[in-house]
Amino acid sequence: MKLLRNPKYILPNGLEWKGTVHKMDDGEWMTGKVHTPNSIQLALVDEVWNMPRKGAVATQKVLSQVFSYLGKDSGVAEGLLNIFDSKSTKLDSLLESIEELLAVHTNKIKKYLDSKIIQTEDNGRGSVVDLSLNLTLDEIRSESKTASISSVDYVHNTEDNYFLWPGNIEAGIYYGSSNNSSSLYKSTSMRLFADMVSRTGASTGLVDPENLKIDNSFVPGFSGEIIIKLDSPETITNVVAPFNTDISTFTINGDPDTIYQINSVLEPTAVSSITLPIDNFTEPVPFSSRMSEDLQEDFVGEGPVEEGYIHPEDIYQHTRLEIGPLGLTLKKYSPTKETILGPYYCSAGSISSINFNAYESLIGAAPDDQSFNYKLIINSTEYDIVPINRSGTSVHTYRINSVLSEDAKNSPLYTNTSFIDVENPPVSWQLKVTLNSSEESQASPMLEGVNFTYTTSLAGGINV
Repeated sequence: MKLLRNPKYILPNGLEWKGTVHKMDDGEWMTGKVHTPNSIQLALVDEVWNMPRKGAVATQKVLSQVFSYLGKDSGVAEGLLNIFDSKSTKLDSLLESIEELLAVHTNKIKKYLDSKIIQTEDNGRGSVVDLSLNLTLDEIRSESKTASISSVDYVHNTEDNYFLWPGNIEAGIYYGSSNNSSSLYKSTSMRLFADMVSRTGASTGLVDPENLKIDNSFVPGFSGEIIIKLDSPETITNVVAPFNTDISTFTINGDPDTIYQINSVLEPTAVSSITLPIDNFTEPVPFSSRMSEDLQEDFVGEGPVEEGYIHPEDIYQHTRLEIGPLGLTLKKYSPTKETILGPYYCSAGSISSINFNAYESLIGAAPDDQSFNYKLIINSTEYDIVPINRSGTSVHTYRINSVLSEDAKNSPLYTNTSFIDVENPPVSWQLKVTLNSSEESQASPMLEGVNFTYTTSLAGGINV
C-alpha cells in the first residue's frame, strides 16, 4: 500500500476537512471519529512537492524555461476560464429571461382561452363552447370555526429521535407550550416557523459532544402528521392550511380512507379532528450557535447569544416548516340565483335546431338535477330545456320551423325533441340559468360551462 506523505481530506464542496475522520469497511473515508447518519464522505488526496530525482541537475536556463512555460500556460488557462465563466453567467441570465417570458406568455394564453367563447361553424353545423362560467350561488355568510381548535400537534411517524423547535431556533423565538415541544397551536393565528434541528456532521472542535443538546442520531427533517383537534365537533365546509411544502390533502375524524384536498369545499361535515400528512420534508440549512465559555452549556435555541464560545463550524442545521394561519369555516349560500347567458349567434343562415351540454357540479355534495333549471330564449320567448347529458323525457332539443310531417315529428326518434314555429327565423339565442338550493344552504350548485350544438338553414339544404 502506498503511503501518503501529506494526506488531505476533501469535502464534496471542494473544501478541506480538518476534523476527525474514520474509515469504512469498503475503504471510504468519512467525517467524525465514529460513523453516524450525518457522516459525510471524503476524498483522500496527497499534497506533496513533485521533486526531481536525486542527482539530477537543474540549470538556471532549464528552470527559467520551465517556469516561463508554466506562467504562459497558466495565464492562457486562466483567461479561457474567465471567458467561460463570463459566457456561462450570460447563458444563465438568458435562460432565466426565456423561462420568465415563457411563463408570462403561457399565462396570457391560458387567460385568453379561459375568457373566450370558442365557436366553430361549417356547412350549416356549428358548436359554441363557453367553459369559463363557474356560476355559483352568492355567498351570504361565512362563519369561522377556527376558535374551536383546541390543539395543533406534530406527531413523528418513526421512533427516531427528533428535536422540534416551534419558532425560530436561530433567533431563540419559541412558540411551543411549556409541556409540549411539538405543539404548533400558534399557527391558528399566525404564520408559524417550526424548525426540525439536527447535526451537520461537522467537527465539534474543543467541545465534548456529550455537552451538546442534540447528537448525531436526530433526524434532519419532517416525516409524520400534523393533527388538529377541536373542543367539540363542528360542522365545516372549508379547511385552509397554507404550507411552504407540498402538503395538499387531509383526512377527518381518524378515517384514513376518505381523503380531501386542502382549500377545496367539502360537504358540510361534523369534524372533531383533522390529520395532515407530511412525507419526508427535509431541507436542512446550517446555522451558527454558541457554547458557554467553559464549554459545558449548549446555547442552541437561546437566540443570538453575544458571549461564549463560537463553534468554528456550523454543527447544527434546521429544516424549516412554515405553517398557517390555519382556518376552519362554514360557508352558507343564498337559496337561488338567476343568470342569462348570451346572446350567442350563428355565422350564416338562421338556426334550425339546437341543444346543449352542461358541466354541472355541486360544491359540497353530488350534483342534483333540481339544483339547475334552464330556459332557452328564442326571439324573446322562453322554452324549458334540459342538457342532453341528463336522462329522462324532458325536452333537450328544439327544432325551429321544421318541414317534417306530423307523423315524423311524433315518432320515437324525437321523444326528447320539441318543434316550434316562429315568425322571424332566429339568428341568435340565449340561455337563462337558475341555480337553486335550500334556504341558507351550506352547499352551492356550480355551472362550470356549457357547450351548444346547432344546425342552420344552410345545413346541406336539409331542414333538420
